[in-house]
Amino acid sequence: MRQGKFTTKERAYLMTLPAVESVTQERIFYSERFKAECMRRYHAGESPTKIFNDAGLNSSLIGYKRIERCIARWRADERAGRLDIGYETGDSVVDGLVGATPAPYRAERWAGGMRSNRSVQDVSGLLLTQYESRLRTLEKRILTMSERINQMESAAAQNGGDLLSHGSDASAANTDARVWIMEDMRVIAGRFKGLELKAAKSGTRPTTDRTKEAIFSRLESWNVLEDARVLDLFAGTGALGIEALSRGAKELVSIESAAPAASLISGTFAQLRRNNAWEPGMSVRLVRKRAEQYVAGYTRLPRHETMVPGDAAPGPQPEAVGETGSVQPFDVIFIDPPYAFTTEACNRLLADLATSGLAVSGTVIVLERSTRSDEPKPPAGWRITDRRDYGETAVHYIEAV
Repeated sequence: MRQGKFTTKERAYLMTLPAVESVTQERIFYSERFKAECMRRYHAGESPTKIFNDAGLNSSLIGYKRIERCIARWRADERAGRLDIGYETGDSVVDGLVGATPAPYRAERWAGGMRSNRSVQDVSGLLLTQYESRLRTLEKRILTMSERINQMESAAAQNGGDLLSHGSDASAANTDARVWIMEDMRVIAGRFKGLELKAAKSGTRPTTDRTKEAIFSRLESWNVLEDARVLDLFAGTGALGIEALSRGAKELVSIESAAPAASLISGTFAQLRRNNAWEPGMSVRLVRKRAEQYVAGYTRLPRHETMVPGDAAPGPQPEAVGETGSVQPFDVIFIDPPYAFTTEACNRLLADLATSGLAVSGTVIVLERSTRSDEPKPPAGWRITDRRDYGETAVHYIEAV
C-alpha cells in the first residue's frame, strides 16, 4: 500500500481471491461466505490473522487494524442477526443482500487463495491486457494524427496566392496566425547561430535538425555556400534558407504560399536585419506565391518584380532578372514540398527550373521527399548525384551533367 491506498497490482491480486467481492483504492468488500466462515473459525478459537492469511489476505498487505475492525463488526452483525448483510472494512454499508447462512468452508479451501481456477499469475496477465489496450489506444491516436497531417499537407499543396499584401514586417509578424516554437528549432551554426525559428500551428513540416545538419555539412564540404544566391521553394519556416544565409550565403529568396507561414518568415527576416551579425550587401526577400507558379512563370515577369514592403531596400528591386533583362541563376536551390506534392509535379518543377535559367551548370538543387515517394526524374542534362535517407525523409542532390 502507498499512503493508505492499494496499488493497481495489489487490487488485481485481491480480486483473484474468493474471499473478496470487490476492491477500491481504500476499501475491500468481502463475500458473505467468507464472513460466515471467518466467524465460525474465530469462535472455534483460531486467530483472526491466521484466518485472513489462509484466505490469501496477508496482514502485511491489508494491515492488522483492518482485520480487527472486520472481526469486531462481524461479531456485532452476528448479535444483531445481520451477518448476511454485506459490509465493508470502513464505516459504510455496501448492500443489503440478506440470505441463508452459507455452508462452512474448510481452512484448506481458503489456503488455495484463488477464485475459480485463477492463479496469482493472472495478475501479470491482467497487467499485460491493460498495457495492450493502452497501446491500441495510442496506435489509433497516431493514425488519426497521421491522417490529419496528410490532410493539412494536401491543403497546403493546393493553396495558392499572389504576392503578400502591403504592410510592414511588424504587422505581418503580428497576424492572428497561431504560432508554435519547436523544441530546439533554431539556426544550428554560423553568424546567426541560436536564432529562434517559429512555425505556424499547421501546414508546415520543418526539416529536422539531424537532416538539416547533414545537408549543410555536405554543402559546406562542396564550398557552394560562400556568397551564394539561394532560392528556398516551399519555404515553410524558412529554416533552410536562413541556415544557408547564416553559413555564408549573401542573398536569399524565400517562396511560400501559406499566409501564416509567410507572415512568420517576414517577422524572422526583420529579426535578421536587426541582428548584429547582419552584414552590408546581404539580402533577404519573401514572395508569397506557389512555388511551381513562381518558377513556371518567372521568365514572363517584367524586369522588376514588386516585393514585399520591408523585405528589401526602398525602390524597385531585381529578383532573378538582371539589368540586361537576363535571368540571374541561383547557386543553391532548396525544394522541400509537402509529401502530398506528387512526383509528376516535382518533375515538372525541376524541368521549369532548368528551362527558366534559375538553375544552371554549377547550381546545386537539394530536394527533400518522402522515402515512400517515387524517385524524381531530373530533366535532360541533369542527374541525381547522391541520395541520403534520414528516417522518413529522402534528400536528393541534383546537378547538371
